[in-house]
Amino acid sequence: GIPQEAIPEFEKFAAIHPEDLTIQRRLRDLLMATGQVDAAFTLTQNIVALSNSAPEEILALAQLAEYSGHPKEAFNEWLKVAENTADPNAIDRLISLNKGLYRDRDLANILTKIVPLDDHPDYTLTTARLLLELGRYYEAEKYFEMYLHELPQDLFAAQELAALHYELFEYPQAEKWFRY
Repeated sequence: GIPQEAIPEFEKFAAIHPEDLTIQRRLRDLLMATGQVDAAFTLTQNIVALSNSAPEEILALAQLAEYSGHPKEAFNEWLKVAENTADPNAIDRLISLNKGLYRDRDLANILTKIVPLDDHPDYTLTTARLLLELGRYYEAEKYFEMYLHELPQDLFAAQELAALHYELFEYPQAEKWFRY
């Protein structure tokens, strides 16, 4: 491994070559290897700018933002990853981070872009529930129905859909789903 004492020398070398992405990436790797996550996060912000927002650097920034305790920044970067790649890992991170950030609208928007392209029932149900929370009832209805088409045995989701129909004064549909 590289001794901790070598990092200041490498930092000096990187400072002489601030536009060299290879050197900056190596310095980031050294910082990560020695547990200097905050410094690696700050450096990666510069690398993203230098690389013209290369997708792999945005992914690295999302991970480092989360590791270094910056959930808001992590959510923003994972949002970029999800928008560009529809990566299930990015979506999972967004769902997890949203619980503390209350970015329901942003999460619902990205999920409604992605879910129709992907038959992932968990995302479909999450989308339905987020839309319901946001008062986008007719969209929520569509996602509940998509979910129940894939997993008709989920009685809890059927009850949620029934309650939604009831709230919308759509009693025949509510009755259908309450009896489901």
